[in-house]
Amino acid sequence: MGELNVQVRLHGAVVEDRVLAVRDRLVVGDWPGAAIGFPGASIQVSRAGGHLRVLGRRLGEGESVHLELGDVGVTMTHTEPLEIRPRATPTIDHRFLGAAVLMVGIGTWIDAAESWIDRMPANKRPIASTVMRDVVEAARYTPSSEIRASRPFSPLESTKTSVPAGVGEGPKHRNDDHKTGVGYHRWYRNMIPADGSAFTANEQLEKNPNDAEARRVVARAAYHAGRFGLSAWHYRNILAQYPHDTSARLRLAWSARRQGLHGQELHQYQHILDEQPQNILALGGAATALTRLGRFSEARDTMDALQILAPTSAVTESSGAIIEGIHGEQERAIASLRRALDSREQLAPELQLELRQDIAVDPAFAAMRADWRLRSMLRRSLGAAAPRGWSAKTRPIR
Repeated sequence: MGELNVQVRLHGAVVEDRVLAVRDRLVVGDWPGAAIGFPGASIQVSRAGGHLRVLGRRLGEGESVHLELGDVGVTMTHTEPLEIRPRATPTIDHRFLGAAVLMVGIGTWIDAAESWIDRMPANKRPIASTVMRDVVEAARYTPSSEIRASRPFSPLESTKTSVPAGVGEGPKHRNDDHKTGVGYHRWYRNMIPADGSAFTANEQLEKNPNDAEARRVVARAAYHAGRFGLSAWHYRNILAQYPHDTSARLRLAWSARRQGLHGQELHQYQHILDEQPQNILALGGAATALTRLGRFSEARDTMDALQILAPTSAVTESSGAIIEGIHGEQERAIASLRRALDSREQLAPELQLELRQDIAVDPAFAAMRADWRLRSMLRRSLGAAAPRGWSAKTRPIR
């Protein structure tokens, strides 16, 4: 059986050309976690016997469907069996990348644009690609209505002032299983609960953009899919309607943290603490964000307040572990993580998932993930549920 070849063009320049395996169904377009991201449509592809069902059509092998979405053209082809298509090297016209930000209302587009730039050889990235990065960062924290009203590349002047100082202070949180030889990321992903309501919520949101509960479901799905820019965009929309929604503000801070945007993260925690000075999640988050920003004295004061308020909390221990990891105190960090795991039953399932995600992707623990001491501690605390190393069959090919 053939698979699905998806080719995306921006003003005629190929920016994506990939073959996707379709076993049951997958989604391409602007849906959180889409296999390939592009703006303007969310398209479900499913297998029906020897055919693929796309946009209400049954595509036989060799048949295609094409759609134009503004400046973006998408061609989806049911490939011939055993056909091997080399992945095209993107030849991006950077004059038009700035215009892509005009579609920032669809957050997946930002992630796609960034990935295209990242794949370009360093010696072939013109100055325009650097401009694009600045525009993208500005776009993440600018209301979409402002961006739609801007000219290409003008967001550097028109939106930069709306971005609080200190954007992009740290590395993004990424899967490094291929470096450690241990499946930490896979271990974290296995705990994410299946959520079939996300598709329904997305449809509801298309009908009623003011449905905050549907948007919350879509934001959570985007976050779990690793689309942190998109989840942040949705949470900001919720806060535009309900400025005192602590739950949305906290999750907006988490989305910023996973992107390494600790100034933005800290701003959200401070907003929460202004209204709820004893919110332990905001205190723990603020202490770690301040440490990442190098504001160590303030971080110590915040951590002291957290320890006085909740001395035995798993939140206190996990926050301490992150701070110790940042300072290179690996043995103390591992001990703090052990105490956090021993107390994990006091955490809600979502916070237990956050703890796993911290262990799996937080740069504070990067040096520890290849260290046998962390693996040993997790095996003692979690038994068979601990992450395991790659076997000869499962080791990823790089």
